[in-house]
Amino acid sequence: MPRYSVELLRPAAALARRLHDALPGDVNPARRACRLLILGIRLADLGDKCGALAPTEEAVASYGLGDKHHGPAARGSTLHLAS
Repeated sequence: MPRYSVELLRPAAALARRLHDALPGDVNPARRACRLLILGIRLADLGDKCGALAPTEEAVASYGLGDKHHGPAARGSTLHLAS
């Protein structure tokens, strides 16, 4: 595994997008949400916080974490994107 490198951020984001886009339509929603979260993290690492917000929110929604039982905890997962 290569060491952390700024030069690898763009390829890592591109790979995360390809892995998400390659998922079949009938894949387990948890797997799709996981790929979306990884994509959001990679985009945020690149500094594209606006681009990272949509996949992260979609992942949280697909997990069903935006309901009244998990609302504050789920919303906390996207707070790092606002800073």
